[in-house]
Formats: sequence, structure tokens, C-alpha cells
Amino acid sequence: YVAASRAENTTRLYRTGWAQFTTWCDDHKVRALPAGAETVACYVADLAKAAKPATIDARLAAISAAHRAAGHDSPIKEEAVRLVRRGVRRPLGTSQRQVHPVSVPDLRAMLEGLRTDPAGCRDRSLLLLGFAGALRRSELVGLDVADITEGTDGLTVRLRRSKTDQEGAGRTVGVPYGSKQATCPVRAWSAWLEVSGITEGAAFRPVDRHGHIAPT
Repeated sequence: YVAASRAENTTRLYRTGWAQFTTWCDDHKVRALPAGAETVACYVADLAKAAKPATIDARLAAISAAHRAAGHDSPIKEEAVRLVRRGVRRPLGTSQRQVHPVSVPDLRAMLEGLRTDPAGCRDRSLLLLGFAGALRRSELVGLDVADITEGTDGLTVRLRRSKTDQEGAGRTVGVPYGSKQATCPVRAWSAWLEVSGITEGAAFRPVDRHGHIAPT
């Protein structure tokens, strides 16, 4: 239960961040656990030479989590660390890189590059279902066939868990028919089911170069 209290991605980021900090400490002959405020402040200053503020915050979160797990007070609360952290953020700023959304012309260009083989049918369904339902990639690959039902108005997609629903309350997303066959997510889903022959289990699966579809 303790292991399940954090999302897998968070645990992985903490583990990676802590490993990088301990390596830095070994290289500089200082103690990593418990780490002094001066050690962490120097680490932040060193990171700031190449890392963005968001990366520095992630590393500090990993250091804090490791200290709390070991029963130590978190050094990132100390004034020395807070001042250096604030000093780094002032000249660098805190704005994040914004990913531009895919437009309809972009989507059509992607679809034009797909073949009609099993891999192409799968990718077409992935792109159109993800676009129409505004689904994250983790939500798409986590879908089972039973999570997608077709009705008179289109598809009903049941998301059992997502990034914004870590406790698994679940939610449903409606995906209507498209006005054009080439960009219709419902028809693309039906075509993928017909080509793949999948009736249960994972909705989207690996396809090798010979067109063989993996069982999981």
C-alpha cells in the first residue's frame, strides 16, 4: 500500500533524481543522507548551469522524499536552499515549454502517411481516437476492448484510470462519428477490430513487420 501511494512515474522520477544527487555528492566528497543545507544549495547552483527551474524543482522533490523516507528533516526547507532556489528562478524565469496542439491539417497529413496494413489500421485508430477524445497516450494504451462500446451516436470510452485520476474513480468520454470517413474515429476503430480480430484484452497492441499482432 505504501508503494502504491505514489504514481509509478513519480516513483521513477524520485528514484532517478535521488541517484543523480548521490552521484553528485560522491563526486564532491560530501554526504548525501542526511545532506546539509549547504550541500543542497551548492547542488542547486551547479544544476542551474544547465537545468531549467522545473528540473531543479523535481530534483529537490526527490531529495526531500528520500530524506523523509529515512526519517530525516528535509534540507530543502532550510533558508540557504530557499534563497539559492529563489535566486535561480529570478534570472531564468519559470515559464514552461508549451507543446503546440495538433491541428486538423496536421492530423490529415499524419493519416495520409499510413498504409492499410494492420499497423496502419492500428495507428489510424490511435490517432483519431486520441484526437477526438482528447486522450493522453497513457490513457490510449491502457484501454481494453471492453472499455470501448459503439452506439448510435458514436463510441463511449471508459477510462479506468488517468494522470488526473490516480485513485481510479474512472470517467467516460464520448467520441462521435466524424463527418468524413477518412477522419472518422468510429470507423477507424471498427476497421482496426476487423483487421486485428481482437475481441478482448488490450485494445492496441504491437504489430511486427510481418503484420503479426501481439497477444497482449
